[in-house]
Amino acid sequence: MHKAAGGEAKHTPGRFTITEACTGLVGELSRNQDKSPISSRRGMGTYVCKELVYAYAMWISPAFHLKVIRAPGR
Repeated sequence: MHKAAGGEAKHTPGRFTITEACTGLVGELSRNQDKSPISSRRGMGTYVCKELVYAYAMWISPAFHLKVIRAPGR
């Protein structure tokens, strides 16, 4: 997603994950699900739930948020 959003350093996923919005959302999702909303596997990448994908897209920009929501194959 970072590359699709333009790859700017200010929009790296690492910067997003330390925001209050992200940490609060992860906490809320963790309380309401049986499994973690974030899963990382060495060599495979990091996978997140749909809600975090949308939150990340919204953090980048409203235009990118709409592109993500409207992407085919969701």
